[in-house]
Amino acid sequence: MEKTVQNNYPTVIVHGFLGVCEGKYNYFNYIFRYFGGFTGDVVKSLNKRGYEVYLPGLGAFAPVWDRCCDLYAYIFGGTVDYGKVHSEKYGHARYGRTYPGVLKDLGTPGDHAKVNLIGHSFGGPTLCLFSSLMQQGAQDEIDGTDPDDLSPFFKGGHGNLIHSVTTLNGTNSGTTLVQMLPRSVRNGIQFGIDSVVLATGNSWFNKVIDFKMDEWGFTVNPEEKPEGFRNPLEYKDLIKKNSTSDENMFHQMSVEYARQLADERYCMSPTTYYFAQRCVRTHPNKKGHHNANLTNTMPLFDLTAPIIGRYSNRAMGIDESWFPNDGMVPLPSQGAPYNMPSVDYYDGIEVKPGLWYNMPVTDNDHESMVGMFVNNDKTDNRFEKIVKAFKYLPDA
Repeated sequence: MEKTVQNNYPTVIVHGFLGVCEGKYNYFNYIFRYFGGFTGDVVKSLNKRGYEVYLPGLGAFAPVWDRCCDLYAYIFGGTVDYGKVHSEKYGHARYGRTYPGVLKDLGTPGDHAKVNLIGHSFGGPTLCLFSSLMQQGAQDEIDGTDPDDLSPFFKGGHGNLIHSVTTLNGTNSGTTLVQMLPRSVRNGIQFGIDSVVLATGNSWFNKVIDFKMDEWGFTVNPEEKPEGFRNPLEYKDLIKKNSTSDENMFHQMSVEYARQLADERYCMSPTTYYFAQRCVRTHPNKKGHHNANLTNTMPLFDLTAPIIGRYSNRAMGIDESWFPNDGMVPLPSQGAPYNMPSVDYYDGIEVKPGLWYNMPVTDNDHESMVGMFVNNDKTDNRFEKIVKAFKYLPDA
């Protein structure tokens, strides 16, 4: 029996680490698209095929909380509010840029009653936190902010606006590629990243790649007249403040932080569907460790895949089941977030909201999944299959 279309809700696709996407001044996006590579454009293709799809740019190195706040403003419009309590805790500006809102009418009857969310890589935990805040809000912000001054985002009660959450190769439970590094090394890497962002963030380069870390003072809105390159050494205390805190995005991709975030913030909406798309491009050797497949699209994964494919940490429960990976993320991390209820999907299963479905493992690496050096039609069709499936999910 042919399925009946239930809705025509829009979809917002969220990028991960190193993502440079939509934005008036993100000229790099005209050369290389995060979803589509050098020759493709997944969002443009889906729009041409009749799907309403949006792609925000949330900052290539921005921490997960800030990305969620940016996403809220991008969807609903208005000035980004990072929260009074949160901004005071970490010592950055409370307010960010102002957005017109691509779905200002979200929640009204009809096609914009709900929205579907797709997140790749670090976009996975971004959506896990975003959907949780939409559902239950942030109690610390509620307790520490005057009610008249509190962003609707932190009040909660809006989980019913999210029809589905889908993660692609998500760092939903972190990645052992970061976990194996001492915290001091993670801090050092973030310090280097922040230094580059700050050095270029108020120059002409900001119009080529907009890193969007205004709240920290690392970047300015590229619509403003740039003042020029800056010496990071003159701002080392500011950079250290970010890189040694939990706002360190690189640290946030560790397994330990992902578990902490899940325990402290994650919840599920009884009206939202949850799917985790998983990929593996490694194979076991005679010792049971995993090596990279020759079909990886990026030579980098030939180096990183076997590193992940050998790392274990018994104290954290990281065993040989974590060896299979996509070149960046172990298979278990790509599934449902830590301690979230889940089942493995199979053809014919009755899909219900309020439960994570770990989708069948496919033969892709971390970048081929989003179109890196892959046939454009193949990538476009893969995304259309995902987006089209949302139409047949009934409202809960």
